[in-house]
Amino acid sequence: MKKITVFLFGMLLLPPCLFSGETKISSVTGSADVKYLNKDFWYTARTGARLLSGQKIKTRPRSRVKVELSDGSRVEIYPNSLVDLKNIGAKAPNFFMMVGKLKAWVSHNVNRSKFEVNTPVAVCSVRGTEFTVDVDPRGQTDIEVDKGLVGVRMADGTGEEIPVGAGERLNVTAGGRLTPEQKLWGSREQSAVRNEVGLEMSKEAVQAAAAQEMRLAEYQEGKTMVDVFGSRVRLEEYIVRPAPDTFKLVLLNERESRFDYFYYKGTFNTTLPADLSVAFRDMGGKLGTTVPDYYLTAYERGYSNTQDYVKDNGTGGHLVKITYNSNGTFTLTDAADASNTRTVNAADAANGAYDPVADTFDASRTTALDVALYNPVSDVYENFSAGQILWQTRFNSYAHVIDGINKLSYLPSNSARNILAGDLDGHWIYPSLDSAGNTIYGEWGVSSSASTRPEAGMLHNRIALTYRDNTSEQYDNYIISDEGKVASVASFNGITPGTPQYKAELLKWNYEQVITATEFKGRKIDLVIEPKILIKSGLLK
Repeated sequence: MKKITVFLFGMLLLPPCLFSGETKISSVTGSADVKYLNKDFWYTARTGARLLSGQKIKTRPRSRVKVELSDGSRVEIYPNSLVDLKNIGAKAPNFFMMVGKLKAWVSHNVNRSKFEVNTPVAVCSVRGTEFTVDVDPRGQTDIEVDKGLVGVRMADGTGEEIPVGAGERLNVTAGGRLTPEQKLWGSREQSAVRNEVGLEMSKEAVQAAAAQEMRLAEYQEGKTMVDVFGSRVRLEEYIVRPAPDTFKLVLLNERESRFDYFYYKGTFNTTLPADLSVAFRDMGGKLGTTVPDYYLTAYERGYSNTQDYVKDNGTGGHLVKITYNSNGTFTLTDAADASNTRTVNAADAANGAYDPVADTFDASRTTALDVALYNPVSDVYENFSAGQILWQTRFNSYAHVIDGINKLSYLPSNSARNILAGDLDGHWIYPSLDSAGNTIYGEWGVSSSASTRPEAGMLHNRIALTYRDNTSEQYDNYIISDEGKVASVASFNGITPGTPQYKAELLKWNYEQVITATEFKGRKIDLVIEPKILIKSGLLK
């Protein structure tokens, strides 16, 4: 008994790494997966799970995995990363960072021959240090050292090894040449986001770019729910500032059989305030005599399923002062040039009713539209009536593109003046057919548009647009529960938009938009978003 007691007591005094002899997951935040060794199957990452050389770890958005090696070294794998555990033995650990970000705390161990982190373009060799490796979808690699020294060389074996010390970082590109002059001082987290979520990207590229953007996000939301078709969908949403005067909203939808994403990037006239809702509150227009402090000068909006995409963008944003006169007309004036003005009838026989908020004419209406606008001062929607002033953003150019095909766009008719009303001051271009049936472009407009409600009493709206070249696009918009049930109109009866009751009810639901188009050849873009992030950030009133 005495020998056994001495033996156990001796074991308690020894460092764990000397007798554990294994690498394990020390913690998991969010959702991550581990690939079986020599099998094409993955299992859910769990705290305490043992790891073997040759396995892979894949983290999802807003997820992290911490790995503890047998020699006491630690590695943290950041969101949207894929890491191959090439060799996690104590003598020569080797991690292959395929995409994403990894941070390592490497212990001092005289018995270890090397500790390496490889990427598609670089090899990082360590003796004992704290450093970060960040790999974008193209393989471009950033190495940032907090403590100690990291030797970096090209993955193809060319060039000499470059030492990167504490407080330094190094960027390595594919096909580049590594030189000491490439080293930079300062934290990469303080630099602008290099790789943005954009159109015509693969699922993996979007997820990797989103992982970088989310590290700087000011608002993030996410959950798993059921869409209107009964499929489980994982939502990830965030808002980030790519530049001092710019914000970007990104939505990622992942289902078992598809991946869809959306982004909206807006650039303002000046640096955005710390509280983004202050700038957002006037994006839809501002009532009163006071000029808005913030307004959009450009925006870009993209929808994609990684095969097809829809893109809208506007440039040359400027303020227009719209006054509703007692005689039933609108006076539109360029806020930067009072001599640039025009008067528009609220309704006339030629164009129909004019909507000053949407900046369109409704030919089906012969009387002035009953327009309501959100007033952030009173926190309610108010009717736009005679004697009131509305400040509205107009854009000097606009384009709507599907799969690279320009469906409609406009430029100013008078290039020397800002556009006051798009329908009147813009030179519009649409697709049409010539006598031989070929698509050409000119000022022909669309052949038809319609807004219908396919399900009586339910919040399912369908907007269909047909062009004169016989192509079409359709938007099915739903308000649904987390279980995929479509909301009834009665759910919002008696609730005024902009009120606390409205926001409280809206938080119970989600938006889903399904886009189809001739160019998609039977495919669709299917996006679900929860309104929580829109309300929290101030984008939705």
